[in-house]
Amino acid sequence: FRDEWSRKKWPSILARIGILSGFAGLVLSGSRSVWLALPVIALVYIASRTEKLRIRYLLQALGILALLMVALYQLPFVKHRWVEAANELRDYTASESVDDPARVSSLGARFEMWRAALQIIADNPMLGVGPGGYQTTVTAYYHQGGWSLDMTKRNGPHNQYLSAWASRGIAGLVTTVLIMAAPWFYCLSIRRNSEFEDIRQLALACMMFIMIFAITGLSDDSLDKKPLIVLYFTTLALLLGQIRHRSRY
Repeated sequence: FRDEWSRKKWPSILARIGILSGFAGLVLSGSRSVWLALPVIALVYIASRTEKLRIRYLLQALGILALLMVALYQLPFVKHRWVEAANELRDYTASESVDDPARVSSLGARFEMWRAALQIIADNPMLGVGPGGYQTTVTAYYHQGGWSLDMTKRNGPHNQYLSAWASRGIAGLVTTVLIMAAPWFYCLSIRRNSEFEDIRQLALACMMFIMIFAITGLSDDSLDKKPLIVLYFTTLALLLGQIRHRSRY
C-alpha cells in the first residue's frame, strides 16, 4: 500500500478484526443464501491470489476452505437450517395439492412464488405487470384456480431477477443485471491491469461485495427494498470512488 497509515500496525489489526466480524455476522445471519455466497466469495479470493501462490499453497488454501465449511456445518443452528431445507424440499416435491402445507414452508413458498413469477413472465414477457403488480396478478391467478391462498399474501417472488422481469419486463431484467455486471467487470479490469496493490485490493473488495448481492438475489429481491438499495449503491459509490481517487496518484 502507498499510504503510511495503512502500513501501521493498528490499522492492519483493525482491518482484520473488521473482516472477521463481517464473516461472523454473515454466518450468524441465518440466511442460507448468504451461506451459499460465502464459499463462492472465498473461492474468488483464493483465485485472486493464484498468481502469487504456489500450487501447493493453493491446494492447502482450498483444503482449509473445505474444512472450514465442514466445521461451520457442525454448528447446531447451521445444521438445523440445512436439514430443515432438505426436509422442506422433499415434502414439496412429494406434494400434490396446492393446499399442502409443504407449499407454504420457507422453501416451498419460495418455489411457489418463483412458479407464479414464471407464469407472469410467460404471460407478460416484454413489459411485465408493472411495479407492485405481482400481488394483484397472483391474486387473479388464485381465483382462476391452481394456486394456494398463501400466494395472494406475497408481494414479490423472492428472487431479484424474476422480480425485475415480472414487474418491469425485459428492460427491467437487463437493467438489474447491468447494475451488478457493469461495475463487476470494471473492477475485474482494474484488478488485472492496475500496478498498485491497494487499488487491486479495493477492486477485489468491490467485486466480492457485488457478488454477495448477485448470489443472494437468487432467493431474495434485495434491490426492491429501500434500505438495501441505499446500502448497495452507497457502498458501491464509496469503493468505486476510492478506486478512482487512488488511480490518480
